[in-house]
Amino acid sequence: MKLHRNCCGLDVHKQTIAACLIREDINGITSKEKRLFGTMTQQLRDLAQWLREAPVTAVAMEASGVYWVPVGNVLEGLQDGRLEGSYVPPPELRVLRDLPHYRIRLVEQQSSIACQDSKENSFPHTVENDTTLRAESAMFTMPSARTAPWNTVP
Repeated sequence: MKLHRNCCGLDVHKQTIAACLIREDINGITSKEKRLFGTMTQQLRDLAQWLREAPVTAVAMEASGVYWVPVGNVLEGLQDGRLEGSYVPPPELRVLRDLPHYRIRLVEQQSSIACQDSKENSFPHTVENDTTLRAESAMFTMPSARTAPWNTVP
């Protein structure tokens, strides 16, 4: 296992990135510097610049879901020989890998719209507004069995 004397750990969230830079000077004294960055493009560029200015040889990132993607894109520029990156597919391959997920979202959206259209065109008992349903049903009250025309004897 390789020991990195100057490294940074990133904890990536939806709206923030917590960064902890650990450095060891020539005397073996370790110092820590913590910073909080936002996830907007300029803030990510500030993070990259901060890492460039530090003698960082490794960056470890912890992220849930897809929140790491923009951070990874910005940090790709730091892989100038100082950083050894994990395998991240090239942009063309990432786009191809996202296509099935995009298709699923489109199909789900189309199904949702079709389902909603069928509800709107069905009988009034599917009306979501309960007040409207009561008002419509009150207009069509049935006569009682005693007064119904088919129960009368001529």
